[in-house]
Amino acid sequence: MRFFTRSFIIFLTLAIGLRLPAFAGSQMVTVRQLGSPGDPAVRGDRPTLNFYLPIFRSVRAVRFRATLSVSPAIDPNSTITVSSGGTPQWSTSVENIRKHPVIDVPLPLPQLPSRTIDVSIAGAFAHIGDDICSRFDPSSLYLIVKRGSGFVVDSEPVPSTISGFLEVYSGDVAIVVPPGSSFERQRTAVQLAYQLQQLYRWRGAGVVLRSTADPNARNVVLGDFKTDLAVHGNVLEVGPSGVNLLKREIDPLLITTAVDSAEVGPVAAAASQSRLSLMDLGLTTETASGDHVVFSAPLNIGRIGGLPQGLRFVASIAHTALEGDERGTVELTINGALVDSVPLVTKRGRQDIEFPISSDLVASA
Repeated sequence: MRFFTRSFIIFLTLAIGLRLPAFAGSQMVTVRQLGSPGDPAVRGDRPTLNFYLPIFRSVRAVRFRATLSVSPAIDPNSTITVSSGGTPQWSTSVENIRKHPVIDVPLPLPQLPSRTIDVSIAGAFAHIGDDICSRFDPSSLYLIVKRGSGFVVDSEPVPSTISGFLEVYSGDVAIVVPPGSSFERQRTAVQLAYQLQQLYRWRGAGVVLRSTADPNARNVVLGDFKTDLAVHGNVLEVGPSGVNLLKREIDPLLITTAVDSAEVGPVAAAASQSRLSLMDLGLTTETASGDHVVFSAPLNIGRIGGLPQGLRFVASIAHTALEGDERGTVELTINGALVDSVPLVTKRGRQDIEFPISSDLVASA
């Protein structure tokens, strides 16, 4: 008697939405910088890998450049397709990938207000020399995106604005507290360092506390400045009320070189309970085939007003009905940590799922 299994894995990638200057020219943002450990790999006859990148205002073009590796058990006439925004952008045969494993695919920039671009690499695989693929273990069919793959971002030079200071894809950040600062300012610096570290964790930025500016980093300097927020090269001066301004909605501040608190209207308090849909994150209904499929969704904590006291992931999924001895699970992970799993229904191919997520898991993400 055969025993079949199917599994759906839903990944949530937590980030916190602020930004540091996009350098002029081209930059490579690797999938490793975006939180994918090692070489991302998927198995099955319909494997899919999804990657997401925040898009800053200075970005003018994005390409996805990757080195691919496929199982020797895959028929050479099988195909690999690269899509973005749900639309196929490029496709080729496995035979061609074996000869030319490096791909370089231009991606369309998303329409505002979306600030995220996605890329999906999907395989349509058949086992070599076989007309009845079910005789073979689907795990023998695999697709690997090699280390060093990622997004190539072309940006235009940006002026010395708060936007220019905050929007970067690389580099470290220094929180500078001059010697002799008050205990309250030192405590504020620690809080700000934690927030910035969380904000840029998606790209592995280092955030350190210093007493003097670091010429090789973006420096956030706390002091008794006349202006609450002002940019001077690689230094962002933060006056007495500047920290509170940074904690507010930052988009209205991004077009000026200096901001005074009198110019910023009060922000309404966040609702005690809010709902953020996948559509709000720029995602649409996704479909994937195979015995082991993965859906990824980047979750920006800034979009829900900060670290939540309670968080739940709710979704409606549809799948091929399970028959006989077939079994399946739906699993939710956050930044690689398993939250929980539930069994797939067997008699009907549609079900609603709900995963409570502990505040400790969100805070540590």
